[in-house]
Amino acid sequence: MVDRRVLADTSVWIQLDLGRAPTTLARHVSLLVEAGRLVTAGPIKLEVLQGARSEAAYRRIRRELDALPEIPVTGDLWERAAFLGHRLARRGLTVIGMDLLIAALAIAHDCALLHLDKDFDRIRQVAPLVMDVPGGAIDTP
Repeated sequence: MVDRRVLADTSVWIQLDLGRAPTTLARHVSLLVEAGRLVTAGPIKLEVLQGARSEAAYRRIRRELDALPEIPVTGDLWERAAFLGHRLARRGLTVIGMDLLIAALAIAHDCALLHLDKDFDRIRQVAPLVMDVPGGAIDTP
C-alpha cells in the first residue's frame, strides 16, 4: 500500500453527509483518517460547508474537516489551475474553476484525489492527476 496522502473532493464529502456513500467508500475514508493519510483544503471546505443542510450539520462537518491536516493554497496554484483549464479548452473540454484548483492542489502537494466527479477524469487527460480508489489502490495516469 502506498503511503501517499489523499485529498477527498467535495463530491465524496457530500455523499458521506447525505448517507448516500457506498459502504466501501465510507469505510475507505475511515481507514484513511485512521492512517493519518486523509487531508483537506480550503476550497473543499468552502464547497462542503456552504452546502450544509443546517447549522448543526455545518458545525458537525466543520469539526470533521478541521480535524484533518489542511494543505495550503499558495498563489501559484491559481495560475496552475488556469493553465489546466486552458489546456482542456484547447481540446474543447470545460471544467469548473474550483475543480481545476482542487486538481492543481492535489498535483502540487503530491496527493492522490478521491472523488466522485467526472470532471477530474477530464483533467487527467492533460495533467498527471493521481486517483485514489476505495480498497487503497492508487490509479496513476
